[in-house]
Amino acid sequence: MMIRLPPTLTALIHGRAKTGKSMMAASLVKPQVYLDVELGAQFLPLARTVCGEPIVLFRTSAGDAAALADRCTHRLAPLSLGRVVGDQIQCGYHGLCFDRHGACVRVPGQDQVPAKAQVKTYPLVERHGFAWIWLGEPAHADPGQIPDFHWMDDPAWAAVPGYHHFG
Repeated sequence: MMIRLPPTLTALIHGRAKTGKSMMAASLVKPQVYLDVELGAQFLPLARTVCGEPIVLFRTSAGDAAALADRCTHRLAPLSLGRVVGDQIQCGYHGLCFDRHGACVRVPGQDQVPAKAQVKTYPLVERHGFAWIWLGEPAHADPGQIPDFHWMDDPAWAAVPGYHHFG
């Protein structure tokens, strides 16, 4: 199945937005669109770049999905190159651990965690077998804007699992 998107939105999704009018359109469209990736049941960090923003997805030990900026606050190393430890993602560079809300909860070799050690989080809703990520202001996230893909998890339909590219 192929869903046709306007060229400006397609360029934005694939990180090819140009300067000038396209960038202006990109800044207007980005906060209004949910974008999806398939997360599956894995507990390993999953790196994705959505609208030019590096994002890491992971699951906690309880299976809850989280989406964070894919950059450690310490040396900006990609968190996706680290590992999931319980309910936290651990940076592979110096071992800082962040919870699903982006707060640094552990710094190896230190008893205190800097209060400002925080990674940007993205509102995430799992629906129809996808993880839908809101890239705009978290207060404006509206799960009602998620397109209806009910056939992807409806037993009455035959859906093809795996990575889906719409655009």
